[in-house]
Amino acid sequence: MSAFRFDPPLNLKNDVNVETLEDALSFAQSYATPRLPKTRETVLSWLERANESDQQENAASFFRSWASLENMIVK
Repeated sequence: MSAFRFDPPLNLKNDVNVETLEDALSFAQSYATPRLPKTRETVLSWLERANESDQQENAASFFRSWASLENMIVK
């Protein structure tokens, strides 16, 4: 993964800040109680495979959508 950065960073519950795809991957891997476990597995797959800039943009968008569905994003 390269230096993709969320701009602005995502602020999640429990004082978690997600600035990079690496942060997103780490958070998704450690999130113990997803309401949508199959969606989380898909997000993990996208994050792990995002090498090109368009793939990274898509993975970031998918992560943001999943985190929103999980009600983890702090406005």
